[in-house]
Amino acid sequence: MFEDMHKRFQERRKQVENAFEDIGDETAKIFVNEAKSRTERKKLVDTGNYKRSWRAQVNKKGLQTEIECINEAEYASHLEYGHRIVTRTGQDTGRKTQAQLVGRDSVKKTLAKIKPLVNDIIGGILRK
Repeated sequence: MFEDMHKRFQERRKQVENAFEDIGDETAKIFVNEAKSRTERKKLVDTGNYKRSWRAQVNKKGLQTEIECINEAEYASHLEYGHRIVTRTGQDTGRKTQAQLVGRDSVKKTLAKIKPLVNDIIGGILRK
């Protein structure tokens, strides 16, 4: 009896591990698509470099899955967080450009999209 329960537990554990690998990959894809479309909506596209530079890398560490979301464009931090404005003589005006927060907002939107998916997948495994 206990051997059978242990076997089913191990099977479900493996299914959950595999599901989280798939969820990590899917989350990365959703994030990149969301960041690119948000870049387009905020009209931050001139050459297209900023839009093309969005990346999401999935790192698996034991039972943990980490998704690193970055924009590799050299000037990405200036767009994301804003920057100070200086005169031609180099004097600080005390003002900043408006932060666009494309990455932060894309992470929030991605989490909202992925949460029901995670609940469905994991819930389906546990109901078996």
